[in-house]
Amino acid sequence: MKAIICHELTGAAALRLEEVAESRPGPNQVRLQVRACGVNFADSLITRGQYQKQPQPPFSPGFEVSGNVLELGEGVEGIKVGDQVIAITPYGGYAEQVVVNVNRCVPMPQAMSWEHGAAFPVVFGTSHVALWHRARLQAGETLVVHGASGGVGLTAVA
Repeated sequence: MKAIICHELTGAAALRLEEVAESRPGPNQVRLQVRACGVNFADSLITRGQYQKQPQPPFSPGFEVSGNVLELGEGVEGIKVGDQVIAITPYGGYAEQVVVNVNRCVPMPQAMSWEHGAAFPVVFGTSHVALWHRARLQAGETLVVHGASGGVGLTAVA
C-alpha cells in the first residue's frame, strides 16, 4: 500500500510517498481503508518534532480519518467489515490503510461526506474540551467566539 512517510523531523519537505507493508489488526483493533484524512496544525508539529507525543521517524502523520472497515482484530464487537467509520489515530492516517483501536472508531452518518468525516474529530474534540471541560460552559451563559471561520470556531457555534 502507499503511505506518506516522514523520515526527518524537518517539516513537510521531508515527506515522501512510498510503498509500505500492510499492517494487521491486533486484539480490539480494526484495519481501515482510508477514504479521507484530515490535515491539521498538529500534523505540521509532528513532522517537525514539536508534538507532545512524538513518534520517531520513519512514521506516517495523520490523526483523523474516515473510511471503511476492512478487517477485524480478535475481540472486536459492535462493528463489522464494510462499516463506514470516523476514527482517531495517534498517527498513520496519511496512508491508504490504517490500523486503529476499535474504541477510537465511531459510525459515520450516511449523509456525511468522507472529507467532512475526516475533518470532524480534531476540531470538534478541541472545541468540546475547551467549552465543556475547561470553561465548564453552562446553559444560559454567553459565549463570544472571535473567529467562527475555521473548524474549531464553527463547531463552537454549531
